[in-house]
Amino acid sequence: MNKNSCIFQHEHDGRKVTNIQKLHTIFVILSPVLLQYESGIPGISLSEVLLLLTTSLIILNNRKLKINNCFIFFAFYLVCSTLLTFISLNLQNNVNMEAISRLIRWIFYSIIIIVNFTYVDMDYSIKIYKKIAFYIAAYVTLQFIFFLLFRKILPIKVLPFNLSRDITDLYTNSMQFYFRASGVFVEPGYAVQFLFPSLVFYLYDLKNNNKKYLQIIIISCSILTTVSMQGIAILCAIYFMYLLTLNYRRKSTLIIIVLLVIILIIFLGTDAFVIIVNRLEILRTPMPGGSTALRVYRGFDLFNKIPNMYKIIGIGHGNLKKFIIDNSIISKYDSINMTELALDYVNGASAVLLYNGIVGFVLFALFIVYVYKHVKNEYKMLLILFIFLNFGEGCMFNNTMMFQMVFILSGLNYKKRVKSYD
Repeated sequence: MNKNSCIFQHEHDGRKVTNIQKLHTIFVILSPVLLQYESGIPGISLSEVLLLLTTSLIILNNRKLKINNCFIFFAFYLVCSTLLTFISLNLQNNVNMEAISRLIRWIFYSIIIIVNFTYVDMDYSIKIYKKIAFYIAAYVTLQFIFFLLFRKILPIKVLPFNLSRDITDLYTNSMQFYFRASGVFVEPGYAVQFLFPSLVFYLYDLKNNNKKYLQIIIISCSILTTVSMQGIAILCAIYFMYLLTLNYRRKSTLIIIVLLVIILIIFLGTDAFVIIVNRLEILRTPMPGGSTALRVYRGFDLFNKIPNMYKIIGIGHGNLKKFIIDNSIISKYDSINMTELALDYVNGASAVLLYNGIVGFVLFALFIVYVYKHVKNEYKMLLILFIFLNFGEGCMFNNTMMFQMVFILSGLNYKKRVKSYD
C-alpha cells in the first residue's frame, strides 16, 4: 500500500495517547447510546454536545492536517453534495431551516470522521470498542434471559438524563406480544448496528491466534436475541464471508463451525425463530406503511416519482418531507395515516439518490470504490456490511454512518498486524 493510500496520516504515531484523545474515543464509541439522551439544548443530543467539546479541543491542540488522495475523494463528495443541496433548494425557492440544520449536522459528523483519522489512535479505539461491545452484548443477552425467566425487563435507560423518546410502548409491546432484547438501546436494531463490527473484529482475531470464543458466542447470541431482521441478515452475512476466508485444515475453523451449530440449535428452541419466520413472510409481501415497506422499498419508489431534473441533482439534503408534501408525491408504500416522522424515512441507499441525485450518488460510489480497493480483511467486510445495511436501514448522513465509517476507514491505515489489538 503506497504512502498516499491512507485517508489521514496519523499525527499521533509513536506518541502517547493523550487524555483528551481517550475521552474523545469513549464518546465516539458510546455515541449510539448517548445519542438517545437529551442534552438540555433543544434539538441537540447529549452525544453531540460531548463530541463537539472533544472534537473542538483536539482541533485546537492539533492544527496540522495532511491531505492525500483519499481525503480529496471524501472532501470532494462532501463539498459537491453541499453545493447540490443549495442549488436544488434555490431552484425550489425553498431554503428552509430544517434542511440546513440537517446539512450542518452531517458536516459535523464528517468533521468527526476527519478528526479521528488525523489525530486519534484507532488501534486504541478498536481495543476499547471491543471491550465495551462485549459488555453491552452480555447485557443484551442477560436482558433476554431475565425476561424469559421472570417476565421482567432489565432497564434500558441507564443514565441520569432524559431519553429523547418515550419507551413506554417498547415495554408495553414486549409484555403483550413478544420480547426483543435491546440492551441499553431504545430499538433492537440500534443494538445490532452497534454490536456487529465487534463480532467482525473478534472473528479476525482468531487469525492472529487470539481466540476469544466467549466474546464471539455472547455477541452472536445477543444479536439473535434482538429478533431483528437486519441482525439475522448481518449475522448470516458475517459468518458466510468469514468462512470463505478460512483454511479448513485449521482447528479454529472446526471450532467456529461447531459454535455456529450450537448457537443455531439454541436459537431454534426459542420463540424468536418463529417470529423471524413470520417477519420473513412480511418482507416477501410488504404492507403499505409497514416497517419493511418504509425501510426497503419506499425510497426508491419516491425517487422514480420526482421530476427528472431533481433525479440528476437531488432534492436537497434533509428536504424529503417538505419536497413530497409541496409536490403532492405519494408512494404506493405509504399508509393512509403517515406520521410526519415516517414521511422522512427511507433507507440509506435511496437517501443518497434522493438528496444528491444521480450526480451525488456517483461521487459517493467512487469514494466507496476507492476505499474498497485500499482496505483489507475485516475492514473490507465492514464496508460490505455497511453498504448492505443501507439497503434496509437509514444509516447515511447521521451518527450511525459516522460510527461505522470511523472503523471502516481505519483500514486505510492498515498494516499487517502480527499481534491482536488485545
